[in-house]
Amino acid sequence: MKIKIYGVILCSSLILFGCTKTDPLLEKNQNYIGEWKSENSTLEIKKNGEVKFAQHLHSEQKNASSDMKSSTISNIKAPLTQLDQQHLHIGEGDLSKDFKINKAPYQQDNEWRLILDGEIYTRH
Repeated sequence: MKIKIYGVILCSSLILFGCTKTDPLLEKNQNYIGEWKSENSTLEIKKNGEVKFAQHLHSEQKNASSDMKSSTISNIKAPLTQLDQQHLHIGEGDLSKDFKINKAPYQQDNEWRLILDGEIYTRH
């Protein structure tokens, strides 16, 4: 009976450690891991390389005859496929997004920040 219990504990531990393995692209870039928020977007980078990106943009156009408002929502959940000093790329093909890294993660005023595509993200 004790052998079965130890076997279950060992298997459970192996599964947990296997699921939390750091993605090779993030091993030397662990400062990118976490949930990042900007004014219009949320970017969540998990240790295993899974990335979720959500963006909500609003725009308004007014002229003499009409007021026009529009809203665009983008959601992507995909693996991290490239991370170097200049680019962070998630997904493949049509379901992908490429970010230009303007400034890698850095600390300012006791907060972690990251600048992608000219937009400032703060880690939460």
